[in-house]
Amino acid sequence: MVLRKVDNVEIARRGILRNYYEIRAPSPSSRYWYRRLSKDTFKSWQHNQWFQPIAVVEGGAMTWWWYRGEFYVESDGYSAEEVELLVWDRELEKHEELERRRKESLSQSN
Repeated sequence: MVLRKVDNVEIARRGILRNYYEIRAPSPSSRYWYRRLSKDTFKSWQHNQWFQPIAVVEGGAMTWWWYRGEFYVESDGYSAEEVELLVWDRELEKHEELERRRKESLSQSN
């Protein structure tokens, strides 16, 4: 499995005193993997994920990553650095495709 963006990871504040967070990530087998975090750990991860990928849930052979406000899943055992490079590469490809289309559109209108 390559690194894949996912939209179905849930973050919820839990506990009687709402004193911890739970990250819930569904697996392909309809099973859910959970990770409970203290409020301080969650706040730290929430900040740090803007600067580096954070492995938030591991289940089976899969790892869910939180990076720049998005969640990704993979099963190839990537490091945080590899996840960062793959995300940047994907964004660069998207940007280059949009730029190519913009140039085609301009050339067709001339």
